[in-house]
Amino acid sequence: MSQKNIKYCFIHIPKTGGTFINYVLRSLFGIRHVDVIKNFNEKDSLPVWEKAVGLKDIKKIFKLHPFVNSIASHFLMPTNEMLKIFPNAIWFSVLRSPKKRIISDYKDKCRLKNKIVDFYSWAEKRKNLELKMLSGKSDIDYCINYIRKGNIKILLQEQLNADIELLFNFNKINSKKLTSLKPKNVSSLEKELDEAIREQLQKINIDFYIDNSKILYEYIRKKRNSNQNYFKFEKSEMKNNILNRKNVFANKIYRNLIYKPLSLFSSR
Repeated sequence: MSQKNIKYCFIHIPKTGGTFINYVLRSLFGIRHVDVIKNFNEKDSLPVWEKAVGLKDIKKIFKLHPFVNSIASHFLMPTNEMLKIFPNAIWFSVLRSPKKRIISDYKDKCRLKNKIVDFYSWAEKRKNLELKMLSGKSDIDYCINYIRKGNIKILLQEQLNADIELLFNFNKINSKKLTSLKPKNVSSLEKELDEAIREQLQKINIDFYIDNSKILYEYIRKKRNSNQNYFKFEKSEMKNNILNRKNVFANKIYRNLIYKPLSLFSSR
């Protein structure tokens, strides 16, 4: 099975600005964008990188969603199988300063639980998360080679708007619209909980849990700065895909009323 109409495959690493990327994809493609759903047993404790989207999931997507142009997921990985399925797709992800990312990720976990989660047990499972989600392993050399082999484009969260313009080869209309497109920020943590989190994090050697993530981040940052043609590859300007909030609304309706219900029903 080869789906040549897929243009973009987005690997969504948590707390890197991925929600905004999804918003951009929905704005560009409307109902032709899919946030891939993976259905798991509640007792399933496998980590994200071991739940990767596979051929079975892709067949389900195109059965329910045959006209799709872009896909995104926390569970998307550029395996050999996936690269064959989407031969013309641009695979991409976003990296953020590893320390800021893991702190933001931990805060989010505490917010969801509405309590202080034990950092050590939580962080042990998510050590060097970026490498595992991009390649399935925490080995730095393996991950870099994996990125090269899959030609995965890495955006940087610290300059996200500029990178988005380059990746999608935006015309002047989209470039102007991009700055006003961001959705409303998620509500902040309770003040008391936030203060308790800060106190706990001050006692922890966070660098231990992001050692290879820091190496990867610096490698990508230096590569980007030394290569002016980093985002230069064959692609046409997306003149027919204009950033449009109406597309976001259409995607939301289709996703919640058609795709999600049918996906859940077909998994039974």
